[in-house]
Amino acid sequence: MRRYFYWALAAAALLVYLFGSQIITLITDLQWFAALGFRSVKLTMVRTQLLLGVIQGALFFLIIYANLWIARRWAPPVPRLYQEIGLGERIGEIARRTLDLLLLVGSLVAALFAGLIASAYWQDYLLWRNPVPFGIQDPLFKRDISYYVFQLPFILYLLRWLFFTLLIAFLATAWVHWSDRALQFAQNIPVPRFAPHVKVHLSVLLSLMMFVLAVGYWFRRYELLQSDFGLLNLNGAGYTDVHARLLAYGLMSIGWAIVGALLLVNLGLRGLTIPGVAIAVVFGLS
Repeated sequence: MRRYFYWALAAAALLVYLFGSQIITLITDLQWFAALGFRSVKLTMVRTQLLLGVIQGALFFLIIYANLWIARRWAPPVPRLYQEIGLGERIGEIARRTLDLLLLVGSLVAALFAGLIASAYWQDYLLWRNPVPFGIQDPLFKRDISYYVFQLPFILYLLRWLFFTLLIAFLATAWVHWSDRALQFAQNIPVPRFAPHVKVHLSVLLSLMMFVLAVGYWFRRYELLQSDFGLLNLNGAGYTDVHARLLAYGLMSIGWAIVGALLLVNLGLRGLTIPGVAIAVVFGLS
């Protein structure tokens, strides 16, 4: 019991060390806003920051750790005859068995930082939740101008967050498969050799990333109304934006969606030629 008390005391001291100044600042701000009669405004800001931090931190943890857990469950079995294994290999097996705990702790720490970063977008979230129509449509997409002020910034942030989370999950999962020797590279040749389950796992993650890229390029078309390209550096969609970049973003969206679909189709096929060629074509298009 005393040991748990000391662990709890150490955790509390660490939290105070990490967030003590923020807590003091929060208390001071609450008192200042209350003195001005706007205490509810500050409380709304704090609640929104907590909401975003907790939800996106939890989602980040679930996506990352779920893929790591699957990768570990699909790992090759640990040999049972330890008397036939050398000392170095025994140490390696012990390290592999402790990897589950390290992955859990690492995912929790990464999720904590992801939640802290997400809480900084509280204003974009509130604008997205509370749009006010302007009654004026843009000349290109025929949308109310309020969409670009209130909703588009948060949508683009969510797409960037989802792509970054899937990218981290992909890299971490590939590392776990490689450490479990289910993913290997031939000597002097950077060509990966996959176990069947590894190809399925990584292909699904990569396919999801491609679909997110496709949706992202589709929404990036709306950013052209705030473009600052051109010799005059004027703000707004220019001739090139309307007649070239708009078409290019649409083609990129379709292209990445096709790559994502090909990655799923390729699950039942051998080799990586089809998705590899598709990715090369889309990169060339970009």
